[in-house]
Amino acid sequence: METFNAKRISDPVHGTIGLSKTELELVGCPAFQRLRGIKQLGLANLVFPGADYSRFSHSLGVCHIAGRILDALVRNGHVSDCDLDEHEIQKYRLAALLHDVGHYPFSHAMEDALKDKYASQKLADPAIKSNSTNEDYFSHERVGKEILAADRKIAEKLEDNGFNPAEIASVILREQPPRFANLISSDMDADRIDYLLRTAHHTGLPYGSVDLEYLLTQIRVDSEKRVCLTSKALRAAEHFLLCRYFDYQQVAYHKTVAGFEWLLKDSLQALITRCVIKCGASDVKNMLTNGDWRYFDDSKIMGLMRDASSDPNFTAAEKLKLSAILDRRPPLVVATYRCLPRRDDVSTHRNVKQLLSKQLDDCAAKFNISRENFHIWTQDGMALTKIGSRIPISQLASATDDQKDLHQQAIRILTEDGTGSLPIVELKQSLMGVLSDYALYEIRVYVVLPEGEEARRDEIRKHLFRSLDSRDNWI
Repeated sequence: METFNAKRISDPVHGTIGLSKTELELVGCPAFQRLRGIKQLGLANLVFPGADYSRFSHSLGVCHIAGRILDALVRNGHVSDCDLDEHEIQKYRLAALLHDVGHYPFSHAMEDALKDKYASQKLADPAIKSNSTNEDYFSHERVGKEILAADRKIAEKLEDNGFNPAEIASVILREQPPRFANLISSDMDADRIDYLLRTAHHTGLPYGSVDLEYLLTQIRVDSEKRVCLTSKALRAAEHFLLCRYFDYQQVAYHKTVAGFEWLLKDSLQALITRCVIKCGASDVKNMLTNGDWRYFDDSKIMGLMRDASSDPNFTAAEKLKLSAILDRRPPLVVATYRCLPRRDDVSTHRNVKQLLSKQLDDCAAKFNISRENFHIWTQDGMALTKIGSRIPISQLASATDDQKDLHQQAIRILTEDGTGSLPIVELKQSLMGVLSDYALYEIRVYVVLPEGEEARRDEIRKHLFRSLDSRDNWI
């Protein structure tokens, strides 16, 4: 549609991306331009040099794909122009464009550091928990909602073009999800599609080779107006889910990437604890009000980390982690444990973590290394889909709202009569009918050592393995 081609942008993944006048105005706002300074993949570029693309380019791609999906629904004849007008298409494109606008610097690492900081405070002082009436910190989705409400430039651009900021936020947050909310958040949404395609392009890895063109030809709406795929697209949908699984294992959960993310999270927590970084809920609101939010990006935090690495107020362990990031000296993996049980079987995984915690106390004492230099990294059940056997269709009547919403986010396949649809995990002919019931549980033991002492890793590894009762599933 010409409306969505007021300006054309060249993109390395999608070729040409068209933007509407409204989208262009929003892209020009400082709160959106800030996303140029937020890397999508955190510190993954320390392992994959090309993986330094921003949430800015990703957000443009998500907007583009959301538009292509809606276009395909009209073109495939399952949604009429009357039933899906330009205003509604624009609403979903705007939600896709703005879905990441609330991300902190270094995204999930910062958010996790905030979460752990306030959780540990409440654990240490129960009075804080009982007296707390306000939110301590915001999730990035919640920050996004605050931006849409409090950032006058963004709010005015939306309102001037006939859109309620709260309505756009509700699509992003899935608050009373509208009919096409799955375009923004589901097992196969525009966000995940662009992420996989863009990550594959920038890392040089093949795991994001999603067959987007074919999927667009097979997208439909069932009798209940739910987005689904024809049965012919079943294998392409399974391939997408497998792509996402392998991509996460090879990029986000790569042993060196995950090790750097641990150092980053701990370093951010140290900076937050000492109030070098102030980004609690009230701080975020203040930054949005006074305009400082636009400068709160990765480069700002990297500067603070460089200063802290030589600050005498930080402990030796904290400065070691900071310098390891700045000098690109990754922590070392001492041992790895993997198992692939049913997704709800967490008992063995939990027992292994408890055992390791005790063994690492012993390692720290024996080798005269601070316990803070050790870390138990866990992958608590990486599954192929958001639901498996956890929510059988027969139990949906008694399921919680969150469980029902997860069920609604599943990829759906059109039934043979062309009216209804079923979640892909319920199809006997689908691999997901089996694989979705299992999840990968992984534990890694990391140690960060001063420069020149890396050879001690082998001694620590040998000692740790001698103390393990069983070496099954250990690497």
